[in-house]
Amino acid sequence: MTGGGFTITNVGGGGALMAFPLVNPGEPGILAQGAIREGRCFLTLCYDRRAYDDYTADRLLARVEEELARL
Repeated sequence: MTGGGFTITNVGGGGALMAFPLVNPGEPGILAQGAIREGRCFLTLCYDRRAYDDYTADRLLARVEEELARL
C-alpha cells in the first residue's frame, strides 16, 4: 500500500507481546498493539523524529492510552 498517513498494526494476533515495527517511508509513525493478556496489552509507537519530537510522541501515546481506557 502507498499513500498512508499513519499505520496501526496488530502484532499481538500471533501472540507477540510487543514488537518494534519499521516506519513506512513517507509516514510519520506506526503504532503496534501486542497480545492482550489479563485485560492489558503493550502499545509500541515507532516514529520518524523528523515528524515528531519525543515529547509529542509521548503525548500521542498517552492520548491513545486515555482513549482506550474509556472503552
